[in-house]
Amino acid sequence: MLPAMHAALRLARFTLLSTLTAIAALAAGDASAQPAVRLGGVDHIALTVSNVNASEAFFTRTLGFTVERRDPEHPAVTLTNGHVVLMLYRVADLGTEVPFDRKRNVGLHHLAFEIGSFEELATLYAQLERVPGVVVEFPPEPLGAGPAKHMIIREPGGNRLEFIHQPKSAARLDASKARFAAPPSRHDLVLGSAASQD
Repeated sequence: MLPAMHAALRLARFTLLSTLTAIAALAAGDASAQPAVRLGGVDHIALTVSNVNASEAFFTRTLGFTVERRDPEHPAVTLTNGHVVLMLYRVADLGTEVPFDRKRNVGLHHLAFEIGSFEELATLYAQLERVPGVVVEFPPEPLGAGPAKHMIIREPGGNRLEFIHQPKSAARLDASKARFAAPPSRHDLVLGSAASQD
């Protein structure tokens, strides 16, 4: 048998076995089976806030987000900075809201934003100290052994936000964008091929 034909048959056998294994795992309800689709990035993040106006002012005036749309029925506002879409929803019953306790509540622990440099992190910290309603949980400090630095605050609506600079985060972001730049093949989507196992 020709080497090319032998290799093609091995690949076809591997693909068939992989497919049958994935189908059997899905039929058996195996949660560790290969996913049927590959997810891209996060579409949006929705946060419940105690005061939509105060949170909107914080995200637009302090962090540079812009308003995409308002929904007075909920009330809610959708904001973006060109990279992240945030939806801010007011709690249903003002006065009965329960402050988030990251050690006891199930849900969003915190939302982290990348910052371009250590200098920008320090500048943002100085600015946040002057913003009404912002509670600084801790100022910029090394994350673990470094070299990253981060800080955590509570925005006026009560959500915990982290701001972090990791010197290599730009390279990590570029790699992440490249990974999802090309659409997955039909084979990746339907069969969960070996090529999708990074």
